[in-house]
Amino acid sequence: MNPVPCILLSFTGAVILLSLAAKGKKMGKTRAAVTLLVVVASWAPCAWSSQGPLATLPDGWESNLAGKEPKGITKKAQETGVHASQTVPTWMAVVEKEASEKPDEQRTASDYLELATKEWKAKKYKKALRLCQAGLARDPSDARLRIELIYQLGLIYADLDNRDFALRAFHIATNMDPNYSWPLCNFGYWHLDPEEGSRAETSMLKAIQLDPMNAFWYNHLSLIYNAQEKYDLSEACSLKASQAEPNSEFPYFNLGSIYMAQEKYDLAETSFLKAIQVNPKNAYFYYNIGALYAIQRKYDLSEAYSLKAIHLDSNMAGPHINLGIIYRDQRKDDLAEASFLKAIQIDPNDPKPQSLLGNLYNDQKKYDKAWACFLKTVKLDPENSDGYCSLGNAYMNFKLYDLAKTYILKSILLNPKNPIAYNSLGVIYWRKGEFPLAEESFKKALQLDPEMALAKANLSNLLEFLKKLHQTEMDGFFIRDHEGNAH
Repeated sequence: MNPVPCILLSFTGAVILLSLAAKGKKMGKTRAAVTLLVVVASWAPCAWSSQGPLATLPDGWESNLAGKEPKGITKKAQETGVHASQTVPTWMAVVEKEASEKPDEQRTASDYLELATKEWKAKKYKKALRLCQAGLARDPSDARLRIELIYQLGLIYADLDNRDFALRAFHIATNMDPNYSWPLCNFGYWHLDPEEGSRAETSMLKAIQLDPMNAFWYNHLSLIYNAQEKYDLSEACSLKASQAEPNSEFPYFNLGSIYMAQEKYDLAETSFLKAIQVNPKNAYFYYNIGALYAIQRKYDLSEAYSLKAIHLDSNMAGPHINLGIIYRDQRKDDLAEASFLKAIQIDPNDPKPQSLLGNLYNDQKKYDKAWACFLKTVKLDPENSDGYCSLGNAYMNFKLYDLAKTYILKSILLNPKNPIAYNSLGVIYWRKGEFPLAEESFKKALQLDPEMALAKANLSNLLEFLKKLHQTEMDGFFIRDHEGNAH
């Protein structure tokens, strides 16, 4: 039996949250946070064995792999809610029942695979892990069965957010049978990373070559091209997936994300609604269209769909973030604060609601609370350029300009194309009396964003201030010169 792989779609959700977090600071195209490299090369499945975490495993790797303590369920598994087929064929249920009724000493490796797959589908990942371990301990002589146990182990680790062990299992399964397309697909998905993007694309293209009518492969390849901002290719892959499996909701969801990234909001709306039509019980779909409506300032629709998402899955933080943004924009500050705090309660390790709550407190001039939120943001995400910029601005509110400058420069180091950071740096230099550097910073902000109204106003005010300062100095010079001559 081939376990059906997870359909993990958190990238698109990340794009949406990034766009919402940026809203209120500056408007612009929603852009993906991941950059991938394009590789057009021949397939060499064994070429990776000497690189990175996928090196050849030592003896006893099964016990090491299966004995790893899981770190917790990944947000991908929580948010998508899709891990396997929603229905179980009768024959499969019979096999699972027979396997479950056998005593341990009579169970075969195949029995353990059936039971591990069943528990994995039920999201009982630790129990599934133990069953896979027991199956591998039977040391099955059937090579295909051994591969499927290893592959199932990879799926479990993927849902436990143990990326290294998931990749290792998928890689081993691929090396044992280079024509087995499922591990290739998952190996490719888990290489959606700036430094390893070429492996993702190569793996997906190989999976498609082996099984050209499998919609999963095209869905995943669509995500890769979306991350590369190759929207035409991403759209083509999603359309191909919808042709291969017309009753699947995920191609439509992917299309919605693609159109949203390009600010084609009408097409995005149509695609998200189609995904909901196909599967009306997926909370993540309601959350995403709620985010879309929030960007469009269609607050009533955004609120309705976000509340529906919460009704379907009360443990999702994203819909509460949507509600916080809606209420913030409507100046319902108490409701906005409550929504952001609820999102933080659900997912205390997500920096986004911390940052949004900090901005809310800053607008309310509650600077101590804002500072605490921004400090938490950068602790949770040390690579967050906007977080350091906000923290620098918080120190400016306390007139701690040297500290503010330190964090603003850190923001620029992480993202040299951040116009908001350069504008803030200009304000710091102005207040410190370093006028040439202030002027240079405001001009740099406008170079990056020529329509940035705040930087335009600051530069204009600075130049007017310097003009008046120069005139005052000249007037003083002539007065002293006249008095001197008279004396």
